[in-house]
Amino acid sequence: MIEQLVSGFQNVLHPSTLPWIVVGVLVGYVVGALPGLGRGTGVAVSIPLTFYLEPVAAIGLLIGVAKGSGAGSAVSAILLNTPGEPSSAPTALDGYPLARNGKAQKALKMSLYASVIGDFLSTVMLILLAAPLAGHLPCLSVRWSCAPSCCSL
Repeated sequence: MIEQLVSGFQNVLHPSTLPWIVVGVLVGYVVGALPGLGRGTGVAVSIPLTFYLEPVAAIGLLIGVAKGSGAGSAVSAILLNTPGEPSSAPTALDGYPLARNGKAQKALKMSLYASVIGDFLSTVMLILLAAPLAGHLPCLSVRWSCAPSCCSL
């Protein structure tokens, strides 16, 4: 497993991949800042950009758009009191009053920090727990393997 992680990091941190990740995050941040446009729209619009890229760079671009739009959606929630996506509604409740009191920069910084830390921790947890949980899934009955899908409805 360690060899696979090292190989994955080598692919992602390759000099030809990093610029596309940065472009994806910047595009995602701009798309997320526009009210009504979210992760799904940003990724869907970015798919044609990936046709001529290497697979790792293309996936990095799309992940960058998704992660950047999550952070960018807080901009409209804080400054306009209009959440860009449903996950920004709590940000609007706390961030907009701060912006009205002249502390918009503080609210935007805290929103960005929270988004980056949350995305990082969730990605680490996914990397650590996906393989062990997938290994135990065949042991469960059909009823239990369908439970996450039913609960998400």
